Amino acid sequence: MDKLTDDLAFLSLPEAYHMPRSVDLALSIAAQGLMRSFAWRLPGFAGSSMLYSYRNFLDFRASLDDEPERRAVRLERPPLNMVLNITGMNRKTCKLSWLDERLFVLFQE
Repeated sequence: MDKLTDDLAFLSLPEAYHMPRSVDLALSIAAQGLMRSFAWRLPGFAGSSMLYSYRNFLDFRASLDDEPERRAVRLERPPLNMVLNITGMNRKTCKLSWLDERLFVLFQE
């Protein structure tokens, strides 16, 4: 709870979007839940702030190769890549039910 204000400020949309405060807050709370779920799966990082989690696990470049049989997502290595390796979170294949039948496959460069 002590990080809630900072987390919501970090997740808030820029004012240039002119989003009503209630909508921005609802989106920020949903994003916080998603980020907390992600951090909970990383040993020792469940209590990390949103900014810390973003900078160390999610702030990196990626590219998408749209192929006939799959979509290949090529990822750079994030700063704390070793933690993602240990948990297996960087070796994923998934299918988005709302898109089509092709798989998304993650590769590190």
